[in-house]
Amino acid sequence: MKRIWIITALLLCMSVATGNERRFSYDPANADPDGIADALTTGTDWSLSGDSEWLLSSAGDLLAHRLIATTAGDEPANNDPLMTFTGTDADGNVITDTVTLPNATTVESSEYFLTVTSATTGANATVGTVDVGWVDEFVSQSIKLDGNYQSNWQINLTGTISIDTDWLVKDRLRPPLLSEQNVEPWLDGSGVQAALDAETGDSSLAVVVLEGYKWMRFRVNSYTDTAEFDVYFTQKEVRQPR
Repeated sequence: MKRIWIITALLLCMSVATGNERRFSYDPANADPDGIADALTTGTDWSLSGDSEWLLSSAGDLLAHRLIATTAGDEPANNDPLMTFTGTDADGNVITDTVTLPNATTVESSEYFLTVTSATTGANATVGTVDVGWVDEFVSQSIKLDGNYQSNWQINLTGTISIDTDWLVKDRLRPPLLSEQNVEPWLDGSGVQAALDAETGDSSLAVVVLEGYKWMRFRVNSYTDTAEFDVYFTQKEVRQPR
């Protein structure tokens, strides 16, 4: 039940509704490779509350980004230290993700983090320092649809940005309830409505998505600094989960 309330609260932060029209605005923070933590010293655990080098818990834009970790010091031979991040996903669920720290280079997380508040590694921690930040890839919160009706979409872009969409036939609020957004059986938008997938410019026409889909999310693969986009969406009145 707590997960449902978190989803509702986050959706309200991002959308404006007028009648059956809704607008979602996405203004992602510029990518920052050390925006979360700057020069974490060698150790086995770090946190926002326990380390001065841990600067922030998020990008501050209400979007879930992939993380990037950068190591500055050479790793010993045969040393592949694993760093596990703990935080929340786009819908507020607690998640973890483990990456292998590279040898004086970078690695990205596979999970998308709305917040990240701690990290741990084994005894074979990196010899040098570690920076943690976010990249120009993010997912939006899950958007609830009424599967009985088609929906109509229009996108307005500023800057350069590459947008994909993911769709669910499954109702996320009915069993089986899965623990996080990213493990849901999302359908790639290229097979749902190609005109709304891989978007890089303003919509020239309203895009219609047929009925049958219960949830969707936006998944951005890259964007330039200061890029942003608005999404206008209409459908027969959709009651948000309570």
